[in-house]
Amino acid sequence: KTEGLIANADDKTKAKFYSLKANAYYLKKDNAKVEDFKNIVKSYNELIAFEEKIGKQKYSATAKANLAALEPAIVNSAVADQNAKRYNQATDKLYLAYEMNNTKQDYLYYAAYNAIYAKDDERALKYFTTLKDSGYTGVETIYKAKDKATGKEVTFNSKDEFNLMKKSDAYTGFKVEKTESKLPTIIKVLTELYIKTGKNEDALAAVLEARKKDPRDQNLLLQEADLYKKLDREDDYIKSMSAAMDQDPTNHVIPFILGYTYSEKGDQTKALDYYKKSLKVKPDYFEANFNIGALIMNDSQKIVEEM
Repeated sequence: KTEGLIANADDKTKAKFYSLKANAYYLKKDNAKVEDFKNIVKSYNELIAFEEKIGKQKYSATAKANLAALEPAIVNSAVADQNAKRYNQATDKLYLAYEMNNTKQDYLYYAAYNAIYAKDDERALKYFTTLKDSGYTGVETIYKAKDKATGKEVTFNSKDEFNLMKKSDAYTGFKVEKTESKLPTIIKVLTELYIKTGKNEDALAAVLEARKKDPRDQNLLLQEADLYKKLDREDDYIKSMSAAMDQDPTNHVIPFILGYTYSEKGDQTKALDYYKKSLKVKPDYFEANFNIGALIMNDSQKIVEEM
């Protein structure tokens, strides 16, 4: 009824009405459900849009400030839902936070994971695909130094603070680190979701696309190999695993796996060769030693049978 009455009011009255309406919703932000949060966002956006239209911005500053304060409130509420295993609600709220501020793609990343926990594979697939297509990696730059007084390493809140503290005598051992990329995890999850939903070719395409962007990423290469194995493309699997072995010659497990693969194919000569490569990296690797012993025993048994 009120909406109908306000339609014929003057702009000043309409602006005040929209402000009161939005503020009324905002008062319910504590312990709010996702629909409550959506009403707050919608109402403030309507107010801001209306004041932009009439060229007078009496309430917009407060609206924008309240929207900025609402974003962390929504995220905190989502975390509470996640901890309580209300994964659907957590997904909805994190996605709403992402819609409010799509520069913070971490919101979408965690919304996607909550969708998985909620067993909503289609939504998880949609969100993770959006992240992959946007080039999201989730890599963060960490600024650190050692506090001379305590001897403990500290992390600074920003690059500016880091640079400022460099001028201080209170710290030493300044260093900049980067967190690991989330892309391999995203591709792995996408691959699993594609396979789970019967989209095997999409899974392979996702991995190959990611490898073009980062051909030296060992995790992606191993994911590619694993996918070839799931698709029964044995020759491609061996090729990818061989590339992974060449790329990481200190890994003793990869040549062992190749040895086992060749053993299953009946090529015991190549199997033995790869088991030996595994032992060259890690001489006390039990599995490789055991399988070599088994090969020797099988060969001896064949000789006895032939005699």
